[in-house]
Amino acid sequence: MATWIKFETTTPDKPEVIQMAEMLGIDQDAVIGKLLRIWAWADANSIAGSPVAVTSSFLDRLTACPGFAVAMREAGWLEGRDAALSFPRFDRHNGQTAKARAETNRRVANHRQRHEKARATPHVTSSALQKALPEKRREEQISAKADTPEVPKGTYEKPDFALGADNDPRPRPDKVWKPSPEQLCVGSWFHRRPEIPWSAVEQRLWRKIYGSLTFGELAGLETYYTASIPKGQDYRRHDLGTLLNHWPGELDRARKFKPPEADGRAF
Repeated sequence: MATWIKFETTTPDKPEVIQMAEMLGIDQDAVIGKLLRIWAWADANSIAGSPVAVTSSFLDRLTACPGFAVAMREAGWLEGRDAALSFPRFDRHNGQTAKARAETNRRVANHRQRHEKARATPHVTSSALQKALPEKRREEQISAKADTPEVPKGTYEKPDFALGADNDPRPRPDKVWKPSPEQLCVGSWFHRRPEIPWSAVEQRLWRKIYGSLTFGELAGLETYYTASIPKGQDYRRHDLGTLLNHWPGELDRARKFKPPEADGRAF
């Protein structure tokens, strides 16, 4: 289990914290420290904030503050009876499902940031410099073998290319596959190896999607496609090409998809 919990920077000034501080006669910072102590314990000892077999007196001892459990009840952050206490709305920001969602958002944000940085970086090597070396080698060859007849120029065919991280449609003579971070993210749902190029059809479908793709849509789809869903209820696409071809419909499914967790206020 992960050794961290989510915590909003606005929590120290929430009305619930102010109410608890007044009830207990301590400052808000002390309340926050004791709340973190309890939430960290709950994250390690309960599943999505489900009832735990402890008593209110145990929580008071855990925080070294008599009446702390009662204050949490008054604030709406503790429910149930002794030996079956629960933490309402806890799984919105903590527990394995919420943490997986947070990691997904962080990973997609990092992908987006690297992609934007790559697009902003200018190409250092110009086409003139790229042609200089072949011309130089040709001159050296002619100088070394003056009696060698000139070879007629042949026809030139444009090589294949892949749409890369900078969305540059120019041909790549080296045929290097340079996927964008978003492509790597989507491909990972189908266990696509990063170094294996997408097919021409998949790249064409992706170019149609990419122009209108948003961060929220990609994050929602990743949550949907990486979730554990019973086989009889799993209607997700089984290959990349089919997903790309039915992208709008899959976005609708992702928006309607609800993991088994409760809605409510954040801590």
